[in-house]
Amino acid sequence: MSWIFLMLATVFEVGWPIGFKITNTHTTLGVCIVVSCMLLSGFFFWLAQKSIPMGVAYAVWTSIGAAGTVAVSILFFGELYNTVKLIAIITILAGVTLLKIS
Repeated sequence: MSWIFLMLATVFEVGWPIGFKITNTHTTLGVCIVVSCMLLSGFFFWLAQKSIPMGVAYAVWTSIGAAGTVAVSILFFGELYNTVKLIAIITILAGVTLLKIS
């Protein structure tokens, strides 16, 4: 169950940068998204750490959050991408996978 909590935490970790982006056009909605996602991300991260070691949980949380944010910005906000950026995301996800199986 802890890994499910950690994955939920990473989903909300991606949500708050999206909220900041939304504040450019819809301030109130964006701020609500930011605050909600930060609280939920932290809550699920706290639950996950009850049985996942802190170092592994934090590395997974921040890495998938970063990779997910880059992916969302490319897919939904028109951010430019290139081969190096895609390789970097794959490398981050490979590192997280190795942490999980270690």
